[in-house]
Amino acid sequence: MSGPAAVALAALVRWTNLVALAGVVGGLVAELLLLPRDGNGLAAVQQRLRRLTFASLTLLVVASGADLIERARTMAEGGIGAAVAALPLVLGRTHFGVMWRLRASTIAIVALLCWTRARSAGLVALATMLAAVFTLAASGHAADWGDATATTIVDWVHASAAFAWGGGLGALWWCVFRAPPSLSSAALVTITRRFSRLALACAAAIVLSGSFNAYVEVAELPALWSSAYGRVLALKVVLVLGALALGAMNRYRLLPALSESAERVIDERPPDRAPARLLMSRYIAGEVILVVVVFGCTALLGQLPPPRRGDAFHDASHTHVE
Repeated sequence: MSGPAAVALAALVRWTNLVALAGVVGGLVAELLLLPRDGNGLAAVQQRLRRLTFASLTLLVVASGADLIERARTMAEGGIGAAVAALPLVLGRTHFGVMWRLRASTIAIVALLCWTRARSAGLVALATMLAAVFTLAASGHAADWGDATATTIVDWVHASAAFAWGGGLGALWWCVFRAPPSLSSAALVTITRRFSRLALACAAAIVLSGSFNAYVEVAELPALWSSAYGRVLALKVVLVLGALALGAMNRYRLLPALSESAERVIDERPPDRAPARLLMSRYIAGEVILVVVVFGCTALLGQLPPPRRGDAFHDASHTHVE
């Protein structure tokens, strides 16, 4: 397999890894930072969040294995048999192999920590998961200048914020807005307000770090439409802006309406005929769809040579022998 088919396959594997990472980070963030500490009436939500986290961890294990085999196949320039034969070399003597081993170790630690219900274990699991995100940044375009460099650190911040925001959105929609009716309106408002504040911080980090990454990777403005990398990046920016617009609608229009609706329930006044909860759920679902497509663009960007100033063709596989 070569050419566009190979790029598409590698991007698909990378996209699956990104979605799985977002699911794990988002599930942990939602349980640790969004749910009220008293936990009254939140047992069903917590159970759904844990199922989401474990399902994402399972997908991440499978996707990480596929990523390793795909990188080995690319390096060996052959089929599955050649890829399997090249695994010891890729794992033991390439930069990607080092990062992959570190990521596999962090995933195993997170899986063990998630078996306990202790909040302290959850916080350690979240910190460990963010370390796994760093290995992702350290095996991409940003690491061309080294692992402990400004480009890698900024890319790590960018990815961490994107996973917390995107994964948190998915967790919020699937585990909170689609939760059983036992979830009170007051709890829903509290969770949504907390996520809104988190999303605002993540959005700021994404915009600032993304602007830096674009400045590094794209030499000149015309490259946005004259190169494949630039066109995919431009599409990604448009999709992110669309998701941010939906988020702003939720924060500044629907969240106040949701709060007012919760107050009506408390005061036993007649509820609105068009519940803000339903409309907000639809908007959040739209954001989730856009974020999933954004992750697809990110995965594809990792397989394309960035049009840097004076840069020769860039090997996106990052499987050079050390």
